[in-house]
Amino acid sequence: AWKGISYHRLKEKGIHWPCPEKKHPGTQLLFTTGFPRKKIRLALSKYLPPEEEPDKEHPFILITGKRLSHFRCGGKTRRVEKLKNLYPYPVIEVNPVDAEKLGISTGSLVKVKNLRGEVKLKVHVNKRIPQGYLFTDYHFDEIPINILVGNGADEFTETPEYKVVPVRVEKV
Repeated sequence: AWKGISYHRLKEKGIHWPCPEKKHPGTQLLFTTGFPRKKIRLALSKYLPPEEEPDKEHPFILITGKRLSHFRCGGKTRRVEKLKNLYPYPVIEVNPVDAEKLGISTGSLVKVKNLRGEVKLKVHVNKRIPQGYLFTDYHFDEIPINILVGNGADEFTETPEYKVVPVRVEKV
């Protein structure tokens, strides 16, 4: 089921599992001939909109996440020289079209702001980031990125809305 998935292919474009061979395009839709009811039970949860949405003042959605080279907050992996060299400091990834509109480029310093606070980050322009979105990680304690996260939480897991954080970007 994983034989056709490689880092090289994933860099080009996402691949949906299963992908049994190197030339297989990936499976776009699972269970087209029926769902295996005896093996699993799924329950559909109701959609709840995020507590905050982007607006004129805060047009970007900031997504925070992990880097492959660092684990959790990076407390241990940032001490390993080879891993530290891959991502020595936090960056904010921006779509090229958005970067051009903002007059910024890779290496520029920006403020990422909302009503809860602001942080300064260096820019990395990345075409894999969709327009209107930004990405940064939370492995660096010198940049308290979670101050930007709102009070909204998933009612079932009680986890914050890390993936829906409306912000604006200002060139420093």
